[in-house]
Amino acid sequence: MYRNSQRKVGGIALFKVLFAVSLPVLSLVAPMTAIAQPASTIIQSDPVVQLVHVPALSASFRKTYRPYSELAKTDRTEQLWRDSDYAGATVALTKSGKVYAWGNNIIGHVGNGTTCTLSSPGQYDKKPPCYYDRPQDITKYFGNDKVTKLAGSHIGIIVALTASGKLYYWGRDWDTVASKDIIINRPVALAALASHRVTGFGGHSAGFSTGPGQILHDAWYAYNDDTLFLVGGTGAFFSFSDDAEHVIKPKLDGAAIKQVDYVDTGYTPGRNGTYILTSKNKLLHIKFDGSMTEVTNDKIKSRGGIKQIFNHYAIDHQGGLWFYGDGENIDPVIQDMSQKTIKPLPVVRDLISGATTIRSTDNHIYNINVYRFDENKHFLNTMMVKSMDITTLISKERVKLLNGGMSQRFPEDVHILENYYDYSFTPESQPDTVCTGLSGIAANDFNYESEGENPPKTETTRPVNGTLPTTCVKMPPVTVPVPAPAPTPTQPSPGAPDFTAKRNSLRAPNTGI
Repeated sequence: MYRNSQRKVGGIALFKVLFAVSLPVLSLVAPMTAIAQPASTIIQSDPVVQLVHVPALSASFRKTYRPYSELAKTDRTEQLWRDSDYAGATVALTKSGKVYAWGNNIIGHVGNGTTCTLSSPGQYDKKPPCYYDRPQDITKYFGNDKVTKLAGSHIGIIVALTASGKLYYWGRDWDTVASKDIIINRPVALAALASHRVTGFGGHSAGFSTGPGQILHDAWYAYNDDTLFLVGGTGAFFSFSDDAEHVIKPKLDGAAIKQVDYVDTGYTPGRNGTYILTSKNKLLHIKFDGSMTEVTNDKIKSRGGIKQIFNHYAIDHQGGLWFYGDGENIDPVIQDMSQKTIKPLPVVRDLISGATTIRSTDNHIYNINVYRFDENKHFLNTMMVKSMDITTLISKERVKLLNGGMSQRFPEDVHILENYYDYSFTPESQPDTVCTGLSGIAANDFNYESEGENPPKTETTRPVNGTLPTTCVKMPPVTVPVPAPAPTPTQPSPGAPDFTAKRNSLRAPNTGI
């Protein structure tokens, strides 16, 4: 009996000893368990890196949201038209690779897969389901392929390019067989181009024919470093045939394609064709007959060549503004605009938007207006330009990104009532925010219709303290993992003796034997 109880007590004591010994071991294992837990995350802003704004008037087929059949029932001169009845669409690409769109979705520019159904004139105002006042995330339509570049066009299509070299598009296309618009309400890949890698997109719509026998073409190009892919043209915009006529490999002498523009307005056929800017700062002209020449002169060469092209304009590496290709009385093919200006031009940093909107090296924003008539409505023998500083009209904050439509009426355009502004921008101080402003849209809705002599009544947005009011939206923040701290190198404890020298002195000397 005593012996058994003694064994029981001894067993309990042994258990206590083992438990006490195990505690330090468990404490060593606990940190290992913590390391295996999911990494912590933080929420941070997502700056906008590219911006496309589709102006309201280019987003609608008849330059109005209200159907012509409805307008014809009433006296339009008795209706009050407001800028606030109109809206463009804005698409933003963020640093994280997200694509957001908002605004007017009447012809699918928001790209979120919804269809706008308009059953009455009142629904043509800025109201859901045709108008979104908050950014819609459309990133999912690109799968796991990260969008790297956005591009807009003058004919109702928005283009996105991805890291794998695919081209996506959405908006309004034209069905040549059915002779009607087709609304593409979400981004879709151009399947015919799938076998080619695309890194850029550019081109231009043709103007209007000015005489009999003149055949005008649109030309839009997808491209990579050394190849042009002709997308569309006359007929359906987004069509592509993988043949020698649509796949063009210009002679580039080791350079890469940086930008592409297209000129065809019915004037001087020798000036029309495709213009390519290369990585060697050369502007090349591919004519309709297939021949190719470099567009340059001694002044351009002395200034380091051409840096950027857009919509018939070019900038050299010292900030000079040039005009190429388009228009009557253009000789030579590229014009020095510093010699054809009504007032001195600023030194240009970049072409940023619209028909011609530039940013100067001192970060001012200017509209460049082309004049073909003087103030007495006398035709000028050559084109002239005039710059207008619109920096504070756009924003009192410094602008990082800007896109949209902006123009002042020409002296001869007496039927145009207001200057036209319909744009979006990102302030430098708030890179994750996009602000949109508009003015003169209601008045410009009827520019080319019979109301020139008896225009409709309009209520146009006016500047407040010299700046147009804007509506701003902020991009949703993103959640990212907390970066792991850099490892700290292990240092010897202070005061620890160093036995290295003493140990080396005890070794046998090297006798070389």
